[in-house]
Amino acid sequence: MFKNYLKIALRNIRKSKGYTLINVCGIAIGIACCLVVFLYVSDELGFDKYHIDKERIYRIATREESPTSTSEAATTCGAFAQALKDNYPQIEKLARILPVSDGVVKHGNKNFYEKNRVYSDTDLFSILTIPFIMGNPETALDRPSTIVISDRMAKKYFETENPLGKTIAINNREYEITGIVEDPPPNTHFKYDFIVSLKTLEGRYPFDAWFLSNFYTYIKLKPNVDIKNFSEQLKHVAEIYAKEKLEEGDEKVSYFLQPVPDIHLHSHLQSEMEPAIHPIYLTIFSIVGLFVLLIACFNFVNLNTARSAKRAKEVGMRKVIGAGRGQLIWQFLGESFVIILFAILLALLIIELSFPYLNELTTKNFTTSNILQPKVFLALFCLTLFVTIFASGYPSLFLSGFQPIKTIKNSVNISSGGSGLRRILVVGQFAISIFLIIGTIIVYQQLNFMKNQYLGFDKEQKLILPIRGPISIRDNYELVKSEFLKHNSITGVTVSSEVPGERSDRWDTRVAGSGDNRYHEMNYPYNDT
Repeated sequence: MFKNYLKIALRNIRKSKGYTLINVCGIAIGIACCLVVFLYVSDELGFDKYHIDKERIYRIATREESPTSTSEAATTCGAFAQALKDNYPQIEKLARILPVSDGVVKHGNKNFYEKNRVYSDTDLFSILTIPFIMGNPETALDRPSTIVISDRMAKKYFETENPLGKTIAINNREYEITGIVEDPPPNTHFKYDFIVSLKTLEGRYPFDAWFLSNFYTYIKLKPNVDIKNFSEQLKHVAEIYAKEKLEEGDEKVSYFLQPVPDIHLHSHLQSEMEPAIHPIYLTIFSIVGLFVLLIACFNFVNLNTARSAKRAKEVGMRKVIGAGRGQLIWQFLGESFVIILFAILLALLIIELSFPYLNELTTKNFTTSNILQPKVFLALFCLTLFVTIFASGYPSLFLSGFQPIKTIKNSVNISSGGSGLRRILVVGQFAISIFLIIGTIIVYQQLNFMKNQYLGFDKEQKLILPIRGPISIRDNYELVKSEFLKHNSITGVTVSSEVPGERSDRWDTRVAGSGDNRYHEMNYPYNDT
């Protein structure tokens, strides 16, 4: 029976090449859009889900409240971590991460500018899942001037050599390589290439400061800890251990937990390691993908019912020779299923060809391996069932419902059957299309507004030259400035501690001589006149 259905389906497809091509292309575009959205959304939802015991891993963030403002930051102070270690037995492991400015790595006679460098405690590897290729994670950062590097950095600087025990110079300081770890996966908020022992900074950094919040603090709680009770205790840590300092500044400082898998989607604090995405955008992308698929399905239904007159006599003859309505329904569903299979193959080809453009647009790194995953095959299976039932169910019921005598006599009125539903589908198809077009125009206008809005200065012909590595022009800035101004193409030179619009340093401030001893947090970029 199945073989017969397949033969009939292929025969009808060959007879109606134009109709088949339109249906295959329409369904393929709809499925391709849905799969692209699925890949993107599933990647965003999968951030930091790979960590072992992820339900017990948290980052601690800071909330500061003053009479004038309230701010929340992803960082904490060094003394806070020590207070947690000493007084809160609910914590199984604790590690601090101190991000540092980008560094210059010297290798042979060449210098390389590298990012993603941090200082950290060795317990970091017991909290976050960072698999070791070489070295011992329990002792890798136990000593000062030791460093763990990623696999890509090991291959870049040492190629096929064993890097363990060798040294690498960063900003003119040498570090002993004690571990090689796997490269960070794309879907993590913590990107690393160089992890330096935090003990390297002992005696050179104020680890005991309570209000110098530069650390990212990660903890792994013991099993069965009451999260609600522990969160309540965290709120009062600063009040217990830094009460006098708080009273001087008239501030209220508290701390709160953030589950690590939730950081990428739900953490929009100051000093984030990387920008987070709002979940509403994932909802919008999913709705747009579904709408495109619905348009393709509506088009499929309308085309099938529109050409039903050509199949009326075939249905009548089949019923005359004994075919039941159920058999006809399975036949038409089978034909549609074959078309949808061709559409899926075309959709996969479209996705494969679109990867370079998609990666450029989304800053992702999708490859063919992303398609060859169980979750993608499951999504394809669900899409196939959905499109087959939704797009083919009504045409199959409609065509199989023809009365044989009327179809043979050409007295069946095709236009009257299901005309109301067809009108709804046509109106719905156009409505969704108009909605998407209007949405696209609005988004384009908003992006164009952001790109061309006047910022208070003329941004044309202005360049930013970052100072990289252990170089400072603070003492000889005037000399550097005069050398630049000697060039005929340069009309002005200035220096700033931060790029305008980016995050600047924040310091506690009070008005001298005002009698008000309260401190207020303010942004402080340092600039030349």
